[in-house]
Amino acid sequence: MTAARRADVLAATLRALATYDRDVLTRTLAPDVRVWTPELATATRDELLAAIDQRDEAFGDVSVEVRPLDVGGLQACAEWTMSTQLVGSIELASGDVLEPNGSKIFLNGVAVADFDGDTIAALRQYWNVDSLYAQLGIER
Repeated sequence: MTAARRADVLAATLRALATYDRDVLTRTLAPDVRVWTPELATATRDELLAAIDQRDEAFGDVSVEVRPLDVGGLQACAEWTMSTQLVGSIELASGDVLEPNGSKIFLNGVAVADFDGDTIAALRQYWNVDSLYAQLGIER
């Protein structure tokens, strides 16, 4: 697989994670993929898909821009920017409910992927969770 193709696979995967596109994730992630984010850790693709199925539909109008930073060997690294809107309720750990208000939310992050052949074997994403919570008006 070429470096350009790895960059494309990583970009497609990041967009699919943001939009819950199971078909793309099934094609781009290895069955035993390990995924880590500030709010999620899974050890297999099935575990990740199950976690995605548990998510609510609080966010809509999702857009993801991906900029590959370094692609070489069996790794790829990309910076991404996501924008979305709060269109559904979110139940907080405290039991309070954050009602939809249509507010626009912007999140920046970095993803690092390890490839095994044509699929991603490990994916780590880093972003500022406090920035997300602040934009939602949630105090931690």
